[in-house]
Amino acid sequence: MSYSTGGSSAGRGKNVIMRAPNDGLEHLDRAEEEMRAAERDAAEGLDPRPAYGRAIAAYGEALKRNQHCVYFVNRGCAHEQLAEAEAAAGLDPRPSYGRAIVDYGAAIARNPDLAVGYHNRGNAHMGMGDGERAVGVDPRGSYRRAIADYDQALMRDPQDA
Repeated sequence: MSYSTGGSSAGRGKNVIMRAPNDGLEHLDRAEEEMRAAERDAAEGLDPRPAYGRAIAAYGEALKRNQHCVYFVNRGCAHEQLAEAEAAAGLDPRPSYGRAIVDYGAAIARNPDLAVGYHNRGNAHMGMGDGERAVGVDPRGSYRRAIADYDQALMRDPQDA
């Protein structure tokens, strides 16, 4: 299952929501339902941020039971979607992008060959750079980190990245 990165990263492709081992599955199911609710809210012109927040909390509960890399990728996606909703609402998305970057880094630490972790972290670095540019901060460092992550994703899985 995947969710479009929407917003400022629409041209960067999709972030991937993955399935993990069954330990913590009830929390994963709740998180996925909240992600779908956020997308419905956004499509209906409602604020999706509360649903993204609930999804992040549910992924956090799953992580208490199982620190599988997939849960970190999924929570990173939720943080990134929240960041995009914050940017659309005129709020500073950088803290949420930062949390997404941390979660993707945790996933990569658990599985260094996880191409999707690098790809999604690259997307979050791009979003961070866009947020920096919006407030007059030089975004080049974030964009360089994004390129480095995209390169790593391509090295690990040229067909999927």
